Amino acid sequence: MAAGRARPGISARQRRVERRTALLAAARELIDSQGRAGLTVAELCRRAGVTETQFHAEFADLDALVAAVAEAAAFPEGFAAELRRGDRGLT
Repeated sequence: MAAGRARPGISARQRRVERRTALLAAARELIDSQGRAGLTVAELCRRAGVTETQFHAEFADLDALVAAVAEAAAFPEGFAAELRRGDRGLT
């Protein structure tokens, strides 16, 4: 699927949740395999299947993303519930 294209039956909010989830998973994978130094916006977006514009709509910068990854790891159940509800600015 091309990034940014509407998908029938999927709300814009749900697409944002999916993009954020994909970005967090890709970041976790890259950090685990290459460390923080190996984390770039371009590679992260390639792995997550999103555009750099979409990345910046979710996170101010890589440091904000790393903080979100750390929070998700520390509080996985609470973070997942907030993500589903849209409490992370996804409304």
